[in-house]
Amino acid sequence: MKNNKLVIIGNTSNAKLAHYYFENDSDYNVVAFSVDAKFIDDNVFCGLPVVDFTTLEKKYPASDYDVFVAIGYNSMNKVREKMYNLSKKKGVLFT
Repeated sequence: MKNNKLVIIGNTSNAKLAHYYFENDSDYNVVAFSVDAKFIDDNVFCGLPVVDFTTLEKKYPASDYDVFVAIGYNSMNKVREKMYNLSKKKGVLFT
């Protein structure tokens, strides 16, 4: 049984691929995806909820959930770096 719970930051093909690998090749159970509100096109991605990043820690506290930033290479990694730093400020653990 998988005991580690994970939220994936992103809702694109990179996030979908990360979801596949975490579900099939790790001890993580992916429970949700999270992105900035302006990027939420649907409240469900890969059959899991998509939550606004600004409220992530309310539903998925860092004490109980890890995160993985699965954002692509657009803008020379600036977006990925931004989300990593914001997640780190929230106190989440990274895989």
